Amino acid sequence: MKNSTANSSGIRSNRGLISIDFLFGFLMSFAFLMIFFALAYSLTIVEVVQYIAFASSRAYMGADINQSTQANNAKSKAASLIEVKFASFLGKSWFTLGTGRDYIKIRSTDMSVNSQGGPEFFIGVEIPLTIHLLDFRIPFFGRTKATNAGEGFQTQVSSYLIREPTEKECLDFNSNRANLLINNTVSTGFGSISSFLGSYIRITDNGC
Repeated sequence: MKNSTANSSGIRSNRGLISIDFLFGFLMSFAFLMIFFALAYSLTIVEVVQYIAFASSRAYMGADINQSTQANNAKSKAASLIEVKFASFLGKSWFTLGTGRDYIKIRSTDMSVNSQGGPEFFIGVEIPLTIHLLDFRIPFFGRTKATNAGEGFQTQVSSYLIREPTEKECLDFNSNRANLLINNTVSTGFGSISSFLGSYIRITDNGC
């Protein structure tokens, strides 16, 4: 009789059940903590990369000898910021900037036209950003990435500040304008001075 009473009281005991709720709640809280940390740090890095894109685009915007020199200025500025100033924040295991050997992409399409035939005004710098930090697995909940294919979370951080004309473009523009004025003898009457062009040097006094 005593044994049956002891067994029934043991079955009715609910001691230790709160441990399961505690473990589940602790695991869920830890999972949310991981998500919030990953989101907060990723958004911080996006702001850092936005500054790098702006600084590189500003270096690209300034006038120089030619367009390739402007692009090199932008790439040098991006490399100095990424590899020196922000190297400790941009760990390659958590983030990847650029594609291949180049951190930035130069978007310089001011000399072409778009599909509607008008000028293209998106001139500046783009930085491809891959965020590996947001690709993680939470026990019993699964991964944040649907499949194993691809590089995970990707975005483009851009800064478009247009681009100032280079020295070569200014000289070419003024040279072409002078030739058009001289060759258009009907409306300008400058055709008579074409024989004297060899004796003069064109000087650009105030840029473009």
